[in-house]
Amino acid sequence: ISMNKEEKISKIMKLVTKRSSVDEDKLDTFKEVLESLNDNVLNKFVAGIVFAEKPFKSKKKIWRIE
Repeated sequence: ISMNKEEKISKIMKLVTKRSSVDEDKLDTFKEVLESLNDNVLNKFVAGIVFAEKPFKSKKKIWRIE
């Protein structure tokens, strides 16, 4: 099941809010940046989060968000 843009942004924001100690203003700015991304870039960002949260079993590949 594919998610629409709003669902992807919502999931990212929940993860960032849970894992981050930044204030509301910075979170709002981050959400605005996510909303400005085109679908292709947003999909790559979501894929990066998936790799960071659930890395491949291979120890050679390490993905993380910086």
